[in-house]
Amino acid sequence: MYEWEQKQFDEMVSCLDQVKLEEEADRLQWKWEKKGVFTVKTMYDQLRLREMILEVSTSRFRVRLFGKNPYLSR
Repeated sequence: MYEWEQKQFDEMVSCLDQVKLEEEADRLQWKWEKKGVFTVKTMYDQLRLREMILEVSTSRFRVRLFGKNPYLSR
């Protein structure tokens, strides 16, 4: 093994040592809701937030952070 390969290997092992595995079954968790449960409201809120961030970052003049956004419809 080359020296640079050993260094990469050691870094990988160091990263893997930080992983904590549990015997429980895997489960999905929705990260935008406190309880981890998917809701349409949290999905809508995230889409709306991303739309506003995109709108702010791509437009110098059309910025609307508060109130109803005329570019989104429910």
